[in-house]
Amino acid sequence: PNIPLNTQSPEFNAWRLQRPRSMDPQREPGPIALGRYGGDGGPLTFGGLPLALTKEDLVEGEVDVAILGAPLNMGSGWRDSGERATAELRLYGWPMGGWDQYVLIKPSEVLKIVDYGDVAVDNASTERSMRHVREIVREIAETGAVPMIIGGDHSLEYPNVAALADVYGKENVSVIHFDSHYEAWWGGTHLISHGYPVWRLINEGHVRAADYIQMGLRSSGPDKSAFEWMREQGMRYHTMAEIERRGWAAVLDR
Repeated sequence: PNIPLNTQSPEFNAWRLQRPRSMDPQREPGPIALGRYGGDGGPLTFGGLPLALTKEDLVEGEVDVAILGAPLNMGSGWRDSGERATAELRLYGWPMGGWDQYVLIKPSEVLKIVDYGDVAVDNASTERSMRHVREIVREIAETGAVPMIIGGDHSLEYPNVAALADVYGKENVSVIHFDSHYEAWWGGTHLISHGYPVWRLINEGHVRAADYIQMGLRSSGPDKSAFEWMREQGMRYHTMAEIERRGWAAVLDR
């Protein structure tokens, strides 16, 4: 049987509570410019971008893109991907005010982009962390900003996509999923892991199977029964063998 949480403990869900806003200095809502790489004495931010702390900051700043760190890697058998990604991108990320060599634009000049900090992760519970990721991604999307989530393992696909479905409605969101694996295994020990997000999202009705487009499937899985399930559900998928045979342009046209 599952071991329940002690809901009577004063520490139950305490990790989710934010620092009281009453302790904040008085300021008008809006993104906070800290200078390049926190040069004004503030914390490092992704790409030297302004920092947003609240939903009100996103609304007042008319933010287009909010970058959110999700340092969760307990849903995978491989560790350290989440923490390293969110920390190193803030330490070494190129300023978003610089030119992008491929498209020759300055991202921060054509979009209002902010660093929205990291989601609070309970390192003893993937399930509780998932709930909080979903809450914060939903909070960003409700303002009209695009949430860009960095860090963590593939189990995060579930709360990220479910949060968008919370805002735009079930079966109103499409997913283009680039991955070696189809991430729709089921029937294992854990209710959520890096191999489960696609199955959960389709099974719970967040995304129609026909709107789940997978690109680059290779490596282990899916097996014959899984391919049969995908076809029965109406999923669209393109294996790496197909992409190599037809070419990217032909597959993207499909």
